[in-house]
Amino acid sequence: MEPIKTLGLVIRVAAYREAHQMLTVLTQTHGKIAVSAPGVRSFKNKNHAVGSPYRYGEFVLKVTRDGRYSLMEFTPLAFFDNINKSLHAMQTGMFFLELCEKIAPEEEPMPELLRLTLNALHFLAKTDRDPDAVRLGYEIGVLRLSGVCADLTSCVKCGSREDLVRFRPALGGVTCIRCGGFVLDRAAHSLLLMTDTELQKPLFSFDVPKSTIAATLRYTEGMIHAQLCDDLKQLRALHELFPIL
Repeated sequence: MEPIKTLGLVIRVAAYREAHQMLTVLTQTHGKIAVSAPGVRSFKNKNHAVGSPYRYGEFVLKVTRDGRYSLMEFTPLAFFDNINKSLHAMQTGMFFLELCEKIAPEEEPMPELLRLTLNALHFLAKTDRDPDAVRLGYEIGVLRLSGVCADLTSCVKCGSREDLVRFRPALGGVTCIRCGGFVLDRAAHSLLLMTDTELQKPLFSFDVPKSTIAATLRYTEGMIHAQLCDDLKQLRALHELFPIL
C-alpha cells in the first residue's frame, strides 16, 4: 500500500518500548488515529520533533498489514510551546487536547475540529488573550461541531417563551422560572445568543467583562458534561487551580 500523506496535530503521546512512542494524532483526512513512532525518543532520530503534544505538521504514514499506522516522516509546520508561558495557559491547553481526544471519532475525518483546535492553540500560545476567553470560544465551537446547540429562546421543559431565568444543562437549554434549574446570568445568555448566530471567527475575540466569561463557562461546561463527556481530568485540574469566580 502506498504511504499516506496528511496534515495532523499530536494530541497525546505515550512511551512505547525502548525509544518508541505511540502518538494520538488528529489528522485532516483520517480523523483521530494511533500512530507508532519508532525511535523518536532519540535526539538523533530525524522525526524527534514529533515526540511531544502540540506538534502540527505533515505526516507520512505507512499502513501495516494489520491496518495500523507507522510514522515514516514528519515535517513540522507549527509548534505551540509558548503555551507553557503560564500555568493557566498550559493547563488550559492540556484541557483542549483532552476534550479534543474525547470527542473526535476514530478514523472519521473531522477537519473542522482540527481547524478549531489549531485556532484555539494559536490564540492561547501566541496572543495575550485571557485563557478563560479562549477556553470559552473553544467550548462553544466544540458544542457546535458536536451538534449540541443549547435552546436559548424557549423553555426546554414546557416550551414557554416567558420568564426564561433558569438553565438546565442536562435538558439542553434555558428553562422558565416554574421549571427550575441554575439561575441564568443575563449577560451570559446574551453572549450565547450572539455566538449561536455568528461564524467561528469571533469565538476567540470576546470583548466582554471577565465576569460574563466566567458565568458563560458555567453553562458551556455544564452542557459538555451533560451532553458529551463527564470524565475530564484536565478540566477538573483547571477548576482546582483557577476556579471560576
